[in-house]
Amino acid sequence: MALAALTVAQAAQASGNYGPALGLGAAALLCLCVGFWTGGAATSFRKVVETRNEDVWHLMKALGSLRAMYSLLRTLIFAALTLAAVGLGLVGFALLNK
Repeated sequence: MALAALTVAQAAQASGNYGPALGLGAAALLCLCVGFWTGGAATSFRKVVETRNEDVWHLMKALGSLRAMYSLLRTLIFAALTLAAVGLGLVGFALLNK
């Protein structure tokens, strides 16, 4: 987040080009989400061992946290693959029309 803030400050001084700052901010937000979901899952897995009579509840909470994290990553991968396929299609179309 600090790097994104520094990039925003540099872009403000240079009067534009906020693209890298937006990219760094999005990457930082993604890393924070994955980190919090992983940490929550780890806490729930630890509570499965430490508590009694709530094992299934903690296990399901941990698995739900991991499912949310991997669903986000799966969506991002599919979006990146789709954008790559569209980009390759556009490049191929442009080369064929020359």
